[in-house]
Order: sequence, then structure tokens, then C-alpha cells
Amino acid sequence: MNDTQEALLTAALDYVERGMALTWFKYGQKFPVHKDWNTPAKVITTPDAARARWGNGQLWNIGLVHGLSPIKTCSLDVDQVDLACALLAEFGIDLNAWRVGVPCVQGNPANFRLEYRQPAGLDLPLVSLKWPD
Repeated sequence: MNDTQEALLTAALDYVERGMALTWFKYGQKFPVHKDWNTPAKVITTPDAARARWGNGQLWNIGLVHGLSPIKTCSLDVDQVDLACALLAEFGIDLNAWRVGVPCVQGNPANFRLEYRQPAGLDLPLVSLKWPD
């Protein structure tokens, strides 16, 4: 297993230990295309299943299936880090401080996605902030 495969396996094991449901997709792609990827039968929620998928010598990206996690999860998807930092700073929020100790998905250094557990009793809706160019 190479370093990238080892890092992906470690991340997948961390995610399932936190109670997150996972799917897989081709390395370098952004979303799954296999049939029924977002069904209970196809999501990965145990360390054994994660080892079988990410420890098999193949290179797979990790996807989080929010709606099928044993715990409710949500994410903060930041597409332009510099602009998001500047915008949130106007409200006294330090985006870099939010990243500390939080599972973070980052392929391109210009963006990232932070993964969170939703507060008990809440079902947070999708909210998008689209900033003009």
C-alpha cells in the first residue's frame, strides 16, 4: 500500500469511528457514480468495511453520505478560502480556527470541506452563500 492509500484508509477509519457513513468513488473525481451509492446497503459504517474498501490496494476517494450516517452530519464547503476568510472575518469569525480538530477534506489547496456532527435534535437544511465574482 502506498502513502496515499494508507492516508485514505486512516481517514476512512477515523470517519467511521466518528459515526459517519461513507461511500467511495474514483480517485481524482468529486462524486460517486456507482449504482445505489446512497442506499443503506451500499454505505460503509464499520471499520471492517472501511478496511475492505480502502485497504485493498486500490485508490478510492472518500465520500460522506450525510443522510445515512448513524449520527446526523453536515459540512461547510468552502470553495474560495481567501474570500471566505475575509467575509467571515467581517463577522468576527476566524475560519482557520474552525479547522482545528475538525475532519477536513481538501484536494485542491484553494478549497476545503469541514465535516461536523449536527447538534442533537436538529436537522439542518442546505444553505448556500454564493458570492458574486
